[in-house]
Amino acid sequence: MANIPEIAQLGATVLRLRAQVITDIQCAETQRIIETMLDTLATTQGVGIAAPQISISNADYHHCLPPYPALSVRSTDGTGGDD
Repeated sequence: MANIPEIAQLGATVLRLRAQVITDIQCAETQRIIETMLDTLATTQGVGIAAPQISISNADYHHCLPPYPALSVRSTDGTGGDD
């Protein structure tokens, strides 16, 4: 499991920034971010996480319902998702 980043709290600058559009969901950097987000989500036992919550200003969001059977990945251009 990857190093779990601290989750940004209310008032953090990154949460107020306009998120960057993800143009290539298959690129290595985006895949690394997705892996970090999923590890963070599983470790914190959350039901959803957005990239800005781990201080990455990308328009990337994941959600799962315990015990994490499904995953949805969305970017601002509407691509992605397997639900």
